[in-house]
Amino acid sequence: MNTENPRNQQEKKNESPVDVLTDCPSRKNIEPIRQEEVLNAIGNVSSTPREGRLKVVVLEKDAKGFTLLHYASFFPNELKTILELLPEEQRMTAIFYPSVNLIDDVIDRPQSLKAVLDVCSEEQKIAVLKTKSPHLQSILYRVAMNTEVLRVIQESLNESQHPFAVELNDRISSILNLKLAIDLMRQYGKSLEALKGATVVTLADGLEQQVNDFLQSIKTNPKEMKKRLEDFKREFIVLLNSKNKEMQHHRAIWKPIVANVLIALSGIGLFLLGCRLAKQVYSQQPMTVNNCLFFAKTSSEIKQQQVQKRLDAFITANVV
Repeated sequence: MNTENPRNQQEKKNESPVDVLTDCPSRKNIEPIRQEEVLNAIGNVSSTPREGRLKVVVLEKDAKGFTLLHYASFFPNELKTILELLPEEQRMTAIFYPSVNLIDDVIDRPQSLKAVLDVCSEEQKIAVLKTKSPHLQSILYRVAMNTEVLRVIQESLNESQHPFAVELNDRISSILNLKLAIDLMRQYGKSLEALKGATVVTLADGLEQQVNDFLQSIKTNPKEMKKRLEDFKREFIVLLNSKNKEMQHHRAIWKPIVANVLIALSGIGLFLLGCRLAKQVYSQQPMTVNNCLFFAKTSSEIKQQQVQKRLDAFITANVV
């Protein structure tokens, strides 16, 4: 079965990626229809002979130019049912059909994306997750700020040993680890008395915002990734250390928490580069407040300054 993205096939004919989608209606004009209407449409698909179902799903359009797949993308269970009703050899055609471009519809709807991935074989999942936007952005960059979508992708590839899947899982883990480390800081702040707690929660919120701003910046302008990474790392570390003096009274717990965030920050290189070198820099043990990576056990031997030097060396050596 040919699982290559039809859009990629068209690009091989020197068509602009934007040209591939010129007949796709503007999603700004779509209005979700009632679930009952989608269910009724599923009945129509089911009663259609198998060889004619693809036409019903991707070619029959309403007055605004939208197909059943466009509307079904709002309803994960119904979307999965429609795809399963198609002959297996036609599913990828439906998913990648240029005038539908289903991936763009489900990319920010975690459960709908899961529905698409659930009906795909391992090889087909890889093809879906290699899809690029009309502006040649990878799926990973497009969804980097959406934790739920990242987890859906990771779970769908959990058992795959395909090199692309293994690398993608590692890259997703790197960004989720950083977000988790920040969230653990936030949880700790909520356990403190009001004033100190508010300070820590505000710091965690600020760090998370910096991460999201950085991810948005590389999404819109990936060519400046190296400079943006250097600026982000510098500004992030300054903010991260900005409350150390205020937290001196709680330093026994605070220092490992800050160090964990630094260690997780080193994984940003992995996220951007798609390599596994960050494993040399930080442990992959689960992070909890009570067991803060290996750093909770070695904070007396490995000082925060050493971690920052290792982080600097990692980024300098591996960002090209």
